[in-house]
Amino acid sequence: AATFFPVEVVSLERGVHERRVSTKLEGRRAELDVKAQKNGGHGVRLLPEVARDPLSALFALRAAPLSDGQVVKELVLDGLALWRVRLTVHRGQTVRLGSGDGAVSRAAIRVDGELTPVNLAGRPTGRPLRHLSLWLADDQTHVLLRLEADTDFGRCALEQTSYLPPSK
Repeated sequence: AATFFPVEVVSLERGVHERRVSTKLEGRRAELDVKAQKNGGHGVRLLPEVARDPLSALFALRAAPLSDGQVVKELVLDGLALWRVRLTVHRGQTVRLGSGDGAVSRAAIRVDGELTPVNLAGRPTGRPLRHLSLWLADDQTHVLLRLEADTDFGRCALEQTSYLPPSK
């Protein structure tokens, strides 16, 4: 738990790909089981380095001290896609949440990222880079406030609309 490295990840994809991808991670070894109407199967991949899934990458980022200008590099396994991620931290930012009279500005840490699709050797595949920007609360929670990212469907954004802190 202290490393935020995942042990097992299950992804359910709906829409373009209707499939379930179960991944067991042990160090650099990834055991994948894909259940789909087409092209399902089971396999083992040896990754170029230890990888995280997108959610555990977010948890690890939120737990980090995040100093201004800090660069975070990691490998992210998202379903069957492998990404080399390079994130740059920008302290002293603000983000505007909501719209109209209900909009509020929050102190934030902005993290800009470049995601390079890579093969099992860790080398770029030649597919286009993706970019993301996310804003974390500039307090002890580092809760996600806003995320903008390139996807298969174009640029996508999500924004926090409410937050309920954990009970003590």
